[in-house]
Amino acid sequence: MGCPVVHFEIISEDAEKAQAFYGDLFGWDIDVDNPMNYGMVDTESDEKGINGGIGEDMADTGGHLTFYVEKSLL
Repeated sequence: MGCPVVHFEIISEDAEKAQAFYGDLFGWDIDVDNPMNYGMVDTESDEKGINGGIGEDMADTGGHLTFYVEKSLL
């Protein structure tokens, strides 16, 4: 069996715009109630899918997408 993706992260030059785009596109609830306005994504997928985050590109890298994968050491 493969290793599951357990979280995703979208980093954008304009986090507010990205949060609105993905929230509208996929019907996600995105909570930005934190000091950095990092959007915690609730995909509202109880049986399938994972949650993630959408944040601002603080390092001026042009943005990126990261998948967090769980790897068992056993």
